[in-house]
Amino acid sequence: LKGILKEHPDAIIIGHSLGSVVAYETLKNFDLKAHTLFTLGSPLSKFTVKKFLRVPEKSRPNVVNWFNVWSRFDLISGPIEGL
Repeated sequence: LKGILKEHPDAIIIGHSLGSVVAYETLKNFDLKAHTLFTLGSPLSKFTVKKFLRVPEKSRPNVVNWFNVWSRFDLISGPIEGL
């Protein structure tokens, strides 16, 4: 992933549900930069996940744009503050 993002700085990363947590953590922990992060149905807004991962405080991943798509009918997803 690191090599791909270096070759393609305009990359768009998409993560759904738990995949959004994996994308978030990968970008953040490996100090990778992507142009856009799309999170869909993400549990990143839940208190326990936010507390554990410190979302999106100082640990926000290095992305130019971050879009979060969620449904008010989904018990897992929700709005992520600070985007």
